[in-house]
Amino acid sequence: RPYANAMANKLKGAGFENINDYKNNNINVDLEFCGIGNIHVVRNSYYTMLDKVSYNISEESNIYTNIAESKWYDVIITILKSSFQIYNSIFVDNNNILIHCSDGWDRTSQLCALSQILLDKYYRTLDGFICLIEKDWISFGHQFRYRNGLYSQFDSKVSESQFSPIFIQWLDCIYQIMEQNYTKFQFNFNLLTFLAEEVYAGKYGTFLFNNEKEREMYDAENKTLSIWNYVKENEDTFINYIYDPEDNGQLVISYKRVKLWSDYFCRFEKGGNGYLYEFDKKNKKEKMIIEKFCNR
Repeated sequence: RPYANAMANKLKGAGFENINDYKNNNINVDLEFCGIGNIHVVRNSYYTMLDKVSYNISEESNIYTNIAESKWYDVIITILKSSFQIYNSIFVDNNNILIHCSDGWDRTSQLCALSQILLDKYYRTLDGFICLIEKDWISFGHQFRYRNGLYSQFDSKVSESQFSPIFIQWLDCIYQIMEQNYTKFQFNFNLLTFLAEEVYAGKYGTFLFNNEKEREMYDAENKTLSIWNYVKENEDTFINYIYDPEDNGQLVISYKRVKLWSDYFCRFEKGGNGYLYEFDKKNKKEKMIIEKFCNR
């Protein structure tokens, strides 16, 4: 969190770690505030990206001004920097790390999962990436239902202000790392755009609930489809064929080379082969087949 946010939480009776509590153990403790914006900052930034980049065709010549105005990539770079800081602290300096944000299910998942991508090449394989999302997002308790804007009559205390594309933001961070280290990943960019679309589509139960309790309550395992079944059944679509499993080199990042995730933010372009455009064509074709069958 930004330091100011942490202090505000402290005034409300919450707060952050007090390093003086560790002085008697003769160990060195450092406290780092990463300055990553909260869900409201992310939501507002995302809306600006959609409004000025994804949907706005008339201002195409101002694309870089609009991206800068959103501050979306300011936050992306902050998350990436924090993740590499965690990597260096663990791998280089041999430290133990405790990661937490205000509640523990947003920025915590982002940093924990990103740092594991950096630390362990298993999580750069297709199976490892699936395991990572299941472990550090789904089982960990990221509130997919609230963050995706899915509310019910039982959510009287929850408003639309809880919507925030935290998982999309994390996928964009993965995209940036892959862009600069592509041969070190067994899966390709198609997997990222596919997940980014399906997290909101509601077709799979994987991203429909806030926690394990809700999944058990609604019998998600038996009543909904798992997105991973589709991914594994269509593995050829998501495999990177220039992946080098023998490459054990460290992942690197140049913040100067961070770029627009155009496969996602420009997918509404009808003149190109954007993911949503192809997805829409497929849906229309399926709808025509269904209507033809029903009208017999």
